[in-house]
Amino acid sequence: MQALTGMVKAFLRSLLVALSVLTLLPVPSVNSFSAEEKGRGLIWFPIIGLLMGLVLAAIAWKLETLEPMLASVIILTVWMFTSELHHLDALARSISSWFLGKLDAG
Repeated sequence: MQALTGMVKAFLRSLLVALSVLTLLPVPSVNSFSAEEKGRGLIWFPIIGLLMGLVLAAIAWKLETLEPMLASVIILTVWMFTSELHHLDALARSISSWFLGKLDAG
């Protein structure tokens, strides 16, 4: 029974680690984690991405009566603040490498 409890705790901790890595959501009780724990959290990355996408799609659906530019700004702002700018940073680096021909390490 203790082994099962330990597995459930590790499973839930991996979810909290993944949430703390991918989002700016305040996650309780995860102040530091090892590389192994972060590796266990990889299983949650697609699930968290799907949930974030569903939330953004729901917001877009609710905002369809607004001016398209205003709705886009609202959706982009929600996306930036929930995803820690991971995707926009990658996009900016890609555009920089396409136009400048080199990728700045960092």
